[in-house]
Amino acid sequence: SVALGSLSGTSATKLDDWQGSFRVDHRFTENHVLNARYIYQDQNISGSGQSTPPGYESSNVSRNQGVNLALNSVLSSRLVNEARVAFLRAASATVASNLRAEAIPSIQINGLGLQGLNASTTRTAIGLAANLPQQSKRNTYQLQDNLSYSTGNHALKFGFDIRRNQLHQLFKPTTRGHLVYETLDTFVQDLAATAQINKDLVGTARVLHLDWHDFFVYGQDEWRIRPNLTLTFGLRYENPGQPIADLVAFNKPVVDAAGGDPRFVVGPIPPRDKNNFQPRVGFNWNPRTSTSGILGFITGGDKLVIRGGYSRTNDYAFTNIALNIWSSFPFVQAVNVSNLANAFTAFRNQPLNPAAVTRTVVTPDFHSPDYDAFSFEMQRELTRDLVIRVGYVGTKGTGLFESVDANPVLFRTRRATEAPIVRVDPTKATVRLRANSGSSIYHSLQTSLEKRLTRGFSAGAHFTWSSFIDTSSEIFNNSASEIAVAQDPYDRRSERGRSSYDRPLRLSINGVYELPFYRDQKGILGHLLGGWQMNASLALQSGAPFSVLNGSDPTGTISGISGAIGVATRANVVTSLDVSRMSVEELFRARAAGDPLFAALPCVNTGTVANPVTICQRVGNSGRNILRADGINNLDFGLLKNLRLGENQKVQLRADFFNATNTRDFGTPNSTITAGANFLNQWGTNGGNRRIVVGARYVF
Repeated sequence: SVALGSLSGTSATKLDDWQGSFRVDHRFTENHVLNARYIYQDQNISGSGQSTPPGYESSNVSRNQGVNLALNSVLSSRLVNEARVAFLRAASATVASNLRAEAIPSIQINGLGLQGLNASTTRTAIGLAANLPQQSKRNTYQLQDNLSYSTGNHALKFGFDIRRNQLHQLFKPTTRGHLVYETLDTFVQDLAATAQINKDLVGTARVLHLDWHDFFVYGQDEWRIRPNLTLTFGLRYENPGQPIADLVAFNKPVVDAAGGDPRFVVGPIPPRDKNNFQPRVGFNWNPRTSTSGILGFITGGDKLVIRGGYSRTNDYAFTNIALNIWSSFPFVQAVNVSNLANAFTAFRNQPLNPAAVTRTVVTPDFHSPDYDAFSFEMQRELTRDLVIRVGYVGTKGTGLFESVDANPVLFRTRRATEAPIVRVDPTKATVRLRANSGSSIYHSLQTSLEKRLTRGFSAGAHFTWSSFIDTSSEIFNNSASEIAVAQDPYDRRSERGRSSYDRPLRLSINGVYELPFYRDQKGILGHLLGGWQMNASLALQSGAPFSVLNGSDPTGTISGISGAIGVATRANVVTSLDVSRMSVEELFRARAAGDPLFAALPCVNTGTVANPVTICQRVGNSGRNILRADGINNLDFGLLKNLRLGENQKVQLRADFFNATNTRDFGTPNSTITAGANFLNQWGTNGGNRRIVVGARYVF
């Protein structure tokens, strides 16, 4: 046997970043001013992403350019208009630092701790990540106008925003394939537990081009009902484009190559989303009471302000959803085979059967999710430079993007001779459905204490106590321990739990202090001791929730749906301990002391010797995101010195200490129970370290 430890490593990262900007301001007349801006950034980051094993780092090259022209016109004493034309181009590519890594499939060996499908700093599998290489070029053309009109107690504002979006994208995950081996022995034998590859069909273009338009319009009124009461209300309408419709033209060569076979036709294609009406209302009230009595003590006379409001917004359907369809049938053949011998070559030569390949589709009414936000806040001025705020902020998400198993596996038993997987629609294989079926709810108490800048000192303290619950935190897996699909497609309500973005407690304190000595910097002593400034920032935050994964999918219910091969189901809880209230360190100690905590889903042998039957448990009994990783405990500190060289010149020297206390804040640990000693071993993750950055700047 081979003793295995935690896989960890580092890689040298190089950043080469060039930035530039250009501006022109021209006054045609007293009432008409033109502003022109141009920005440019050229960046190359090498050695990023995966660092273990060495040799699989990636390089990210990007170039961004933007032009913005704005004409501000004062048309009358009450009427002001701002017209804006803009263009933005963003191009980027992520490739292997060592191009030889693109020559082999992604290889995962669970028993050796070599795991991970997509690119991340925690990935340890062999070969370039399955979602690389990728590149994109996005052009955005924008025409915008805002008209403001004041009359009496009303301040009216109207505007529109028109955008043309063009996207040229190379994004086809797993085109080299992904092989999962359970042990070193099965790897040597080339017996893969799972073999996956996506192969382009005849007629499929290499690069996808999408072109769509967005239209937005709004109107609002800020009504000053009384000197101490203001009501704001308005309505915004959004008509976003539907880039999925562009896939029809790219699908035609594929259908033609297939002889017009209707099974190769992409669909459904949802129409434009025309129902995004977004009402908004808010108020701002200063009670302005007397300064006597209890009420006067609370309000301070005119020192209390009460605010509140409601708004509805819609999420934007990001283009990755169109790319998901593009990277599945009928554009590519997705192969997902279990227990495949001679896998390194055999998985590339699987026959094409349209009824047996994976599809990614959206619902016919696929649309933008709704978010309803509520807020109520009281702000009290304690002294001339000290303000306290206490408020509630809540959000309800409806029709959120969610991945759904649209053709689930029937609950089945397996005989000793492997039976074929039977689905609800036996004429189709895996169907990944992107739907508007998710929901979320967020409640928070938000408080802050702010000291405005006086005598060279300013500071702020902010505290949030919140709860964030949802049925799915992302349409895709957002971490190695998150499965973005219900483990039981017949009981999706059981997925309701802590959101992956839930951080119940957060405290943030920051301050800046300009030392009061020799601020005029006269003489040698003044230049040495004057111009010093200190700043500090402290952040304390709860850790991220995560799920305990089984390490296998006994009934094949989710593999191919979730994107997390082999770890798609959650494990069973087999302890009497209240694991949801324990830290990772406490769980790790309990497991080391002999408490198993969690167990894999069992397969029970029943029947007779002549007619054996194996019944496998479909899903685990552990809830979603029942454990929580370590939080954040971070202190940053900075020291700055301004040295005046003359009336219009100065040199600025600074040293910034990030994580000044050199505290290790561990990320989400390996949550797969088959990971052996790495299971819950948070010390195998990057806990961070102190970083000191020293810089100098000449200002003239």
